[in-house]
Amino acid sequence: MRVLTARWVAGCAAGISVALIAGGLAWAYVDRHLVPTDRMGWNISDAFGEVVNLAIPVAGFVVSIHPMCAG
Repeated sequence: MRVLTARWVAGCAAGISVALIAGGLAWAYVDRHLVPTDRMGWNISDAFGEVVNLAIPVAGFVVSIHPMCAG
């Protein structure tokens, strides 16, 4: 696989991952009132946990586009 192709694949995978995590977080926020109170898992700690999970695909994207990784 060429370096440029690998960068595109990594960038697309990172973008899709970020979009899915952000969409899931937004969906959980919008639907938080539809879940019974005893089963609701929406609080600020859960929201920040999902924001922290965004760091994984972002870090992978940064590593994939860094010129030192171009072998």
